[in-house]
Amino acid sequence: MKTITVKLPPALDSKLEALARKAKKTKSVVVRLALEQLLREHNAAEMFSAHDLLSDFCGTVEGKTKDLSYAARHMDDYGK
Repeated sequence: MKTITVKLPPALDSKLEALARKAKKTKSVVVRLALEQLLREHNAAEMFSAHDLLSDFCGTVEGKTKDLSYAARHMDDYGK
């Protein structure tokens, strides 16, 4: 197993130590578990596009044109 060194402020080290003691695990195990969870969450977030995450809200504003890309009159001054 690879070894790394991490510098922690005293308050964070105290919290880590308390959690490790409560969980009956070493600080290394607690840090490893937290890092694995963070990486899983990060990878899960990358699997979805912004549209995927917000698709329920697309086109929900009443009284507005639903999709300007199909209405040429809305594109007359595009890029000017």
